[in-house]
Amino acid sequence: MNKPEKSGDGGVLSGIPDEPAPGGTEVPRAEPILVVDKVCVRFSSHHTVFGRRHSENYAVRDVSLELFHGQTLGLVGESGCGKTTTGRAILGLIAPTSGRVLFEGADTASHDRKQRRALRRGMQIVFQDPAGALNPRMRIGDIVSEPMLIHGIGAGAQDRRDRAAAMLERCGVNPDALRRRPHEFSGGQRQRIVIARALTLSPRLLVCDEPTSALDVSVQSQILNLLKDLQRDLGLSMLFISHDMAVIRHMCDRIAVMRQGSIVEIGDRDRVIDAPEAEYTRRLLEAVPAVA
Repeated sequence: MNKPEKSGDGGVLSGIPDEPAPGGTEVPRAEPILVVDKVCVRFSSHHTVFGRRHSENYAVRDVSLELFHGQTLGLVGESGCGKTTTGRAILGLIAPTSGRVLFEGADTASHDRKQRRALRRGMQIVFQDPAGALNPRMRIGDIVSEPMLIHGIGAGAQDRRDRAAAMLERCGVNPDALRRRPHEFSGGQRQRIVIARALTLSPRLLVCDEPTSALDVSVQSQILNLLKDLQRDLGLSMLFISHDMAVIRHMCDRIAVMRQGSIVEIGDRDRVIDAPEAEYTRRLLEAVPAVA
């Protein structure tokens, strides 16, 4: 097994303080808000060179997770290990081949279309690339208001616009942005807009898929601290996906380590980092440069 390489693209943030993660308060473990039960995702491929050949590959195999109210669960591993596919399966963007996803006790696959739509309103995602997540032809006001329009939130266009302006301001973006287009903003500001759009639906679960890896190092810690502040103020639960152990340590209460589509270790953050049980986890930790 090759040792994971150290990140060369600013993955480990010198600006992240070496401190305990989110809020520091112990969350009572009642019923989990999210249960992932033995989820598998299998992709099929067909080849027609000198005949037809069918192959199937597992991107995710027997993944089981629990996320409790108000907590952040980190899903960490190298690129291509299945982290993003797991996140998309949880949100229903990819249909699991087998297994179940329970959100607030409800099986996300057992409802009709209308019920699934209402269920998904409670789960939103922040993607890795903010530029790709924003329609370049739309104004920011329309982009941030669109989810509310789709889900029938607000008393009209002006009410949705006012809500969008308030959420943008809460995420550190001047409400004057409503009239502008995505290309007029920096990468960090675009990611703030993406976060604001996700939060207009008042979700209970936020899936963050490498939300800072496409940003300059100078703004990565700002976005991470914004997410922590929003989680505290809004009572969010978060699934935080990253390849970066330094970021995971800063953000998460619990950590699940993923390798080749499977969970190889899961537990409380301090236990996983201070006393890792899996050799792969130790290798990931060794790849984090020491801060001088």
